[in-house]
Amino acid sequence: MHGLETIIAMNNHAATQARGQRLFNCCPDWAEPDWKQFDRLELGGCITEHKDNDDEYTNGGQSAANAEFFTVYGRFHEPDGTCEAITDIVDPRQALAVAGELALLSGLRVEVCTSLMEVEPK
Repeated sequence: MHGLETIIAMNNHAATQARGQRLFNCCPDWAEPDWKQFDRLELGGCITEHKDNDDEYTNGGQSAANAEFFTVYGRFHEPDGTCEAITDIVDPRQALAVAGELALLSGLRVEVCTSLMEVEPK
C-alpha cells in the first residue's frame, strides 16, 4: 500500500478498534461475541467491591443511584442461564444507547434490570 491507501487502512483500523473498545470492552481482543450463544441482552448497574485480600470483583444488580458503571450482559440460553459481560459503560444514558446499538447489531432483545429503577441513594 502506498500513501492514501495506507492512511485509509490506518483510519479503518482505528475506527474498528474504537468500536470494539466502546461495544465489546469486556470481550477478548474487543471482538464481537458469537451472538447465537445468547438468549437475550441485559443492562444492569454495577459497583466494584474488594475482598479481604484486596482482590476486586464486580457486584451487579445495583440501582442507578448506587451504580458506579453499567454493564451490558449476554444471557446464555437455559438451563445454564448465566451471563457474560459484553461491555461496561460509565454514563447511564450512554449505557442505554450502547445496549440499543448492541440489540440492533445482534438481533437480540434487551432487558433492563429492574434494580436500576430503585431510587435508594448510596
